Amino acid sequence: MIFPPSFLRATAKRSSDRSPRNEALMQQVRVFVFVLASLSIGRALEAQAGTVPGHALPAAGIVTLSFNSAVLGTAEAQRDLDSLQKKLTPRQQQLQKLSDALEADKKQLTDRSSKLTDTEKAQSISNINLKDKQLQREADNLKSDFETESQQIYQRVAQRLYAFLQKYAQQHAYAAILERGSDAAPVIWYAADNLDITEEVVKAYDHQSDAATTSLPDKPSADRTQSPIANKP
Repeated sequence: MIFPPSFLRATAKRSSDRSPRNEALMQQVRVFVFVLASLSIGRALEAQAGTVPGHALPAAGIVTLSFNSAVLGTAEAQRDLDSLQKKLTPRQQQLQKLSDALEADKKQLTDRSSKLTDTEKAQSISNINLKDKQLQREADNLKSDFETESQQIYQRVAQRLYAFLQKYAQQHAYAAILERGSDAAPVIWYAADNLDITEEVVKAYDHQSDAATTSLPDKPSADRTQSPIANKP
């Protein structure tokens, strides 16, 4: 009973969606508006339109973002989920062995049923039931552990990405970043493709994360200045 990567990724998404804490975070991110002074917003947008590389500033400074996709698309989330999968692989393999042994016992009982006494049959059935319960229990525990840890990974990266978005939006003079949702579950009915900044945000977040990591000294020092984004819980 080995969970493929696709199952793990899907489970990570479902588990994060069910978290009350994450629901509150996602609700915050649905529509977060940076209120700009009405007299200066026009000048800010005009100035940024010609200076920010990589993404043309839309009219009115309103863009869209698929927050869930952005979180799971970051190098940080990918790395931590891959590490979690590797950590749980031995347990997945043990489950597979237990499942194979259970199937072998069932086949043996079927093949030898006519040659066994009632007592032997009862004992074989009892052993099979015990293994079946053990398999189900360990599979449930593995699934629960994965959901809990993947949810923690998602929440940690989501909080950091949300904090990063505050500065990113101000740097690009966006008036608002709206949650785009997905094709299967859209949050807004229509938005032009060139308004979506999900890919740009992921790249920018990964870049600042790499920069923060490489700038840290090998040994901690008392006067070290830490990045408020990279170290936000």
